[in-house]
This record gives sequence, C-alpha cells and structure tokens, in this order.
Amino acid sequence: MLPPSRAICTGTSFKRIQSLPLAPWKWLSQAGNICIIPLALSVLPVGDAVTISYTALIQVGFFSWIILKEPVRLFDLIFALVAFEGVFFMARPPFIFGNSDQSSGIYVKYQGVLYATAGSLSIALFTVFSRKISALGINSYFCMLFNVTVAVVISGVIALSLQRWHWLTMHEWLLAALLGAVYAGSYCTIFYALRVETATLVTVINTSEIVFAFVWQVVLLNQPPFWTSCVGAVLIFASCVGITLMKRETSPSQGTFQYRVAPSIAIL
Repeated sequence: MLPPSRAICTGTSFKRIQSLPLAPWKWLSQAGNICIIPLALSVLPVGDAVTISYTALIQVGFFSWIILKEPVRLFDLIFALVAFEGVFFMARPPFIFGNSDQSSGIYVKYQGVLYATAGSLSIALFTVFSRKISALGINSYFCMLFNVTVAVVISGVIALSLQRWHWLTMHEWLLAALLGAVYAGSYCTIFYALRVETATLVTVINTSEIVFAFVWQVVLLNQPPFWTSCVGAVLIFASCVGITLMKRETSPSQGTFQYRVAPSIAIL
C-alpha cells in the first residue's frame, strides 16, 4: 500500500506525463495566435480583425468534435454558416460588391482576412487543447503561468528573427504599460464576472467587444467601417450569441468551460 501523499504525487505525475504529447500542439497553436493576429491587425481595420477572430467561438465546436469527441449538433452547423457569411461580407469580393479598392488593396484585404481566419483557427485549437489538458487535472494557474512564459519566448524569437529587437523609447514603454494594464484589467474583471454571474451572460456581454472594436476604430483611429463590415459584424455577433444561448439550453450540466471561450478570446 502506498501512503496517500505518495499516491497523490504519483497520480499527479502520471497526469503530467499524459499531458506531454498535447503540449507541443498547444504551444504551436499559441505561437500561431501570437504570430498571425498582429499580421491581421497590420493590414485589416481593427474592427474587422477582432470580429473575424470571434469565429473561433464557432470553430471550437468542430475541433471539439474532432479532438475531444464531443457531439456537433445541427445548430452548430447553421451558426457556423452564418458566421462565415459574415467573414465573406468583410472580405468584400469585387465580383459581387464591385471594385471599391485599388487592385493592390484588394489582395492586401484578402491577405488580412486570411490572416485573421488563420488566427481564429489557432485560438480555437489553443482553447480545445487547453480543455484537453485541464481535463487531466493539471493546475490551471500553472498552465497560465507556463502559457505566458511560452508567449514571451516566442515573441522574443520572432522579434530577433525579424531584426525588430530594439530598446524601447519612453513613448513605447508607456504604450506597453498601458497595454499590460488593459490586459490585466480585462483578465481580472472577466474572471470576477464569472464568479458572480452565469458564464452564459458573461459570454454574451463579452461578445459586445465586436461593437466596441468598431467604436474605438472610429474614435481613436478615425477609420469609419464599410457597410459590408457592419453587416458581417452583425452576422458574426448573432452567431456567437446564438450558439452560446443554444448550448446553454441544450447542455446546462456540462460545466462552464465552453461558455468561457469568448472571454478567453478577448484575453488572448
């Protein structure tokens, strides 16, 4: 008979060993998120990039079906179709909406949509692999700390490889500090909201980030969105809210993880 302390340690070690094959895939999806989303923001308006990234909420259902063997229902397919129609509106193909941009701008627009879609795929994969690892009983705070460490290392490698590593100016330090404060504030408030309110309500309200992204785009960057972007944002917003409410009604006993996907997207 093993003493309880040794049995607990042995079980924990076994769970960590089980999580090792999943770790590289999780890091790869995290690296994709870190690399691709900034590229999308560099060539797309902020509102478009943020809205397309929210399609990860829809994609999680399909990756959960493939990796976690969770069921996919008919309304998942319907909301996915509506969401990707929203992406189609944001891409504004000229053979339907006319050539409103310059020819070079069209290809840049397609490139940005492709980056944002790939970034949403990486967010969805990261969420699913995090779910898989959390199911093994690994401490969530340890996972968060490890994710931050991996993100710092990946960002440093990218900056060095692109020869963009330089000492920050005072203005850049202030912007970095402001970004960190906003990040920490959103992280803390979302988790506090999840303690005092239902995850469904938090997810639905948090999806309003799509609206605020367009508001700040106009106020801070003076970039009014195209009408097609507004239509696409409405479609994606409706899909995110709809799939959250439907999942709440059909599977209220499965825990709150799946309803924390949208808050995790905001944090990522």
